[in-house]
Amino acid sequence: MESQTGQKPKHNVKKKKKILRSAIRLFKTDGYYNVSIEDIVKASDSSTGSFYNYFGSKDELVISYRRELLNSCHIFYKKLQKDSAYSDKNALNKLQLLTVHILELLSSVGEEFGRVFTIHRLKETDAVPEDKPYLPLIMELVKSGQEDKSIRSDYSTREIAEIVDLFIIGCHIDWQIKRGAYILTESKSNTLDILFSNISSSAEARKPKEMYFDEIWADAMSRTTKDFSSDIKLLEDQWLERLYGNKPY
Repeated sequence: MESQTGQKPKHNVKKKKKILRSAIRLFKTDGYYNVSIEDIVKASDSSTGSFYNYFGSKDELVISYRRELLNSCHIFYKKLQKDSAYSDKNALNKLQLLTVHILELLSSVGEEFGRVFTIHRLKETDAVPEDKPYLPLIMELVKSGQEDKSIRSDYSTREIAEIVDLFIIGCHIDWQIKRGAYILTESKSNTLDILFSNISSSAEARKPKEMYFDEIWADAMSRTTKDFSSDIKLLEDQWLERLYGNKPY
């Protein structure tokens, strides 16, 4: 029953969240496939009627959990932006903290439910690349990092965001394949450091200067005229000998 304002009563929202969180807790301890709707109803101190009032099936819990992820990501993002504990962090630091937070969220429900979550995404026929709860937040931090000069600008905001996204997906799938045999954020901490070192603005500064053919040729000729015993001069002599034989040139 909805209120006169068109919103569902708060106790209904709380009941739905209680059912979802009870289900997630059971999935983590007992495994998704071992948990029945009756188990969820009992654990949430609810009823079968209440369950189906909020969720059409057990699979719909996966969709609701994605919304929970989105909500948690937004809460943590706002904390990064407003909490004084992070005031000394630049956008690159905040992006790394958000990435760790996302990996912790994805692994918090156990690897079996993680696989169910991934399979569900693969089966969705209307899924689009942008349909990820954390991607817009990553995009915003990358853009901020390019503005405060902590993140390299020789790649576009989207390109860097997609690199971070691929890292998250790869880590999560590897963790699922290995049946959650390691703590995700601890095992991938070195890889995480390497990733963020390479998307930092300092990595752009370390990038070798591009030389065009005319610059390379001018440099080679300059060194040839200075040092007639150089490898470049010898290669030039051999090339001219093949071209003209022993004739003077």
